Amino acid sequence: PTGRDVIDRFITEAPQYLRPYGRVLLVQSSLSNVEATLNRFHKKGLEARILAEQKAMFETITIVEAQRRN
Repeated sequence: PTGRDVIDRFITEAPQYLRPYGRVLLVQSSLSNVEATLNRFHKKGLEARILAEQKAMFETITIVEAQRRN
């Protein structure tokens, strides 16, 4: 299991809770495909970027920020 189910559900529901220019932060493992997360946020109309990364033993922990455009 990669955690994608939980991440994808979070991304799908996040826009309905955000005010204009509201932001969410997501902490994620590189084992869960960070690029897919960025792409899904974009498809939901949110600007997404990597704020920080920290290498661990077998993975990289990434903080992703996503923001509504309006």
